[in-house]
This record gives sequence, structure tokens and C-alpha cells, in this order.
Amino acid sequence: MEKQLASPEFVVTRIPEIRVLFGDYDAAVIQVLLGEVQCLFRGTEHRLWLFARAFTRETSEAFAEQATERARGQASRLCVLRDKIEAIERELDRKKRDCLVEQFVRVRLERKLVSRDGMNRTQRTVRALLDEAERRADHRKDMTT
Repeated sequence: MEKQLASPEFVVTRIPEIRVLFGDYDAAVIQVLLGEVQCLFRGTEHRLWLFARAFTRETSEAFAEQATERARGQASRLCVLRDKIEAIERELDRKKRDCLVEQFVRVRLERKLVSRDGMNRTQRTVRALLDEAERRADHRKDMTT
């Protein structure tokens, strides 16, 4: 009876596909299939085991360092964005206050004009003032762009 010498094979089915082939102690292979390209690591089982341990440790440390650096960069960007948000919120509060002051002044002026000139004349005056303010704002906007 003929003995078949089948080499034990361990396959990780992921991308990349990795096969570890144990022919005998002195002829083991780690095969990494990356699409059309393959990468082979040959050696004794012990040396390939040492290689796999060192490779795993080194790549884990490299990924950990990369993750740490990325986290630091993101934290830095987050701080910058928070500073910008706070500045924009302060500007918004200032604009709201200015708007409230302008509304108060407008209401008071309209009341005085109504008591002096009447409702229709006051509405025409206010409409003319608003139209001119809008034209000036559009003109300034065109000059800045």
C-alpha cells in the first residue's frame, strides 16, 4: 500500500489570502496571495514562526502608532474647529444684539414719524430707506466678490 504524503495546509480565507504550507520541518512556506501577485516566505518552521511573531508584533505596533498619530491630528483639528465655532457664536451674539438695537430704533422712529407725518407717508419713507439700504448692501457685496 502506497502512503500519500499530503502536506498539512492552513488557509485563512481573507483578502489577502494566506496559506501556511508545512512540507517538513526544514521546508515550510508562508504564501500570501494579493490578487494577481503572490509573496512567499520560505524557511524552517521555527524561523517562519519567529518571523510571523515579529511581523505581527511590528505591524501591530506600527498600526497602533499610526492610530495614535491620527487621533492626535483629529484632536488638534477638533480644537481648531471648536475655536472657530466659539468665534462664530460670539459674532452671532454680537450681530443679534446689533439687530435688536436696530429693530428698537426702527420701531421708535416709525412711531415718531407716524405721529408726525401719518401712516402712509411713514410707510413710503421707511420703504424708500429699506430699498436704499438693500441697494448699498448689494453694491458692497458686489465689490467684495
